[in-house]
Amino acid sequence: MPTQEERLTALEQSQIKFGEAISDLNHYVTMVLGVVQKQEWEMREMRGSLRSLDSNVQTLEHNVQTLQQNVQTIERNVQTLERNMNTRFEEQDKKLDSILHILNTLTGKSD
Repeated sequence: MPTQEERLTALEQSQIKFGEAISDLNHYVTMVLGVVQKQEWEMREMRGSLRSLDSNVQTLEHNVQTLQQNVQTIERNVQTLERNMNTRFEEQDKKLDSILHILNTLTGKSD
């Protein structure tokens, strides 16, 4: 059976080992806490970036809708212009046909 002195020495050595283990644990907990804090900061940054991205996507969607409306307006304007031009060409064709008819009538009388 160990003596009281041996037991006390063993207890002191155990206490030293436990102190070192606690010191190591404190060191690792501090490191983990630093990593967690950095990740928390990065997550906040990502949230801010996601909010900004969401805002940009909404703006882009609005711009696409506006562009689509503008394209539709341009298509309608082109169709209207095409109809107007066709109407004008038809009027000019009628006038040319009338002039040709008059010329043929005049030319036919001179023979």
